[in-house]
Amino acid sequence: MTDIASPSSPRALPALTDSALLRYITFTLLYAAQGLPHGLLAIAIPAWMAEQGLGTAQIGVYLGVILLPWSLKLINGAVMDRFSFIPMGRRRPWVLSSQLGIVTSMASLMLIPDPLANYSLLTLAGFVINLFTAFQDVAVDGMAIDVLPPGQQARANGFMWGGKTLGVSGGAAASGAVLGSFGLGLTGLFTGLVLGVVMMIPLLLRERPGERLLPWSEGEPSESARIMQLTNWRSIGGGLLEAFLLPTSLQMVAITFLFAVGYGMMDTVMPVLTVQELGWDDAEYSQIVAMAGLVAGIVGMVVGGTVVQFFGRIRLIVGAIIVMIAVTMGMGLISQMCQDQSVVIGYLVVYYVLYTIVTIAFLSTAMILCRKRVSATQFALYMAILNLGNAAGAGLTGPLDSILSYEQLFFAISGFWALMLALLWMVDLSVHQERINRLDRNAPQTDRQ
Repeated sequence: MTDIASPSSPRALPALTDSALLRYITFTLLYAAQGLPHGLLAIAIPAWMAEQGLGTAQIGVYLGVILLPWSLKLINGAVMDRFSFIPMGRRRPWVLSSQLGIVTSMASLMLIPDPLANYSLLTLAGFVINLFTAFQDVAVDGMAIDVLPPGQQARANGFMWGGKTLGVSGGAAASGAVLGSFGLGLTGLFTGLVLGVVMMIPLLLRERPGERLLPWSEGEPSESARIMQLTNWRSIGGGLLEAFLLPTSLQMVAITFLFAVGYGMMDTVMPVLTVQELGWDDAEYSQIVAMAGLVAGIVGMVVGGTVVQFFGRIRLIVGAIIVMIAVTMGMGLISQMCQDQSVVIGYLVVYYVLYTIVTIAFLSTAMILCRKRVSATQFALYMAILNLGNAAGAGLTGPLDSILSYEQLFFAISGFWALMLALLWMVDLSVHQERINRLDRNAPQTDRQ
């Protein structure tokens, strides 16, 4: 007689390591779920505040405080690499607890009476929601690195990035409509319910076969997760430094920083150029950028990963950056034509599509650079460098603007990206992977005790 697995059996439901389709669906929806709170907190609520008469100073403080948790991702990664409930999977307990925190804190918005009169309480709630969302972001990234084979990382990153873009856009549009008609409490409850539905996916899917579905369910830790898990801070710090200081890793750090500097400069230059120099309305610029970003997100989701796989990570970055340099320098050369709005719109669409493709390739490259034992911390470190480059580019634009024309600023941005190309030619991911494997083979057994 054949035994039929009961619902509580560790083999009753599939695991992420068993199915590529499940991995793609899961990571796409989890990234989309991260976009929903951002759409509400960072887009819809500030617009609602402005409509209700709050000034830029108050809105700026609100945004600065609620987005602060995203700067703590490196700490989140180290905590996740150090602690986990391995019988339920290496990353899954963190994903579930983070999502539960997001859902609960979203629903708590109903408890804030007259949110604008309780501005500090609203800001605190936004901080807490983003704290849980940042934890989920790091946990999902770590899980993706752990369970995605290298050949699927590019396609998965395309789906994930596209899913987040659609989540932000959809969250902003839907929550904006609900917020205006029904208030903040019901908007938070509505968003929380949607996130609760998404939470069912990691709740029902294990990372690896045989693991527990819930803390009280049957199941055992998988051997691969047990081997990867580190249980002391010294091992995490040492393992991170060994992988991060490898030559290819340091090359990609410099490349990522230079790319982000150009992006940060572009984000600063374009609104000033279009609104102050070309006479666009600020709302018009925001709508056009949102449209360009949405197009780029859809392109990234549909073909981004496939294109990265077809051309290869480094080769695609090189090709896309060459095109970005060409069109950006073209903007500098034809600046007199910028009075034609269609030229600028065309440039923005091309730029954001290329930026999205390069970002997908960068994320996939960062994943393959990571040592799985410290993947959450190492990946978060690469993302911190990306954010640092964005900030540096934005900060650099002011001093450069005092000595350069807009045409020359476009050339300066292209110059940072040209420096990237010189470094990209020296990157060899296969050699890096061999070095990572050698580090893991030579790692002392005490690291896992």
